[in-house]
Amino acid sequence: MQRKPSLVYAQKVGAALGVSVNTPVSQLSEEQITDFAREIKRIEGWREGQVHLPDDAST
Repeated sequence: MQRKPSLVYAQKVGAALGVSVNTPVSQLSEEQITDFAREIKRIEGWREGQVHLPDDAST
């Protein structure tokens, strides 16, 4: 039986926080919310970039 990608994603985040996938975000501590954001960035492959505004001559 194949698991849904969204469930696998939630399980990875929950495991990193040490909570169930059924734990509401409102019940997370401030430290867990920081870890929550960090884990989502890690899974999504986030990396810092540059911001270019529409009137920026360097773009």
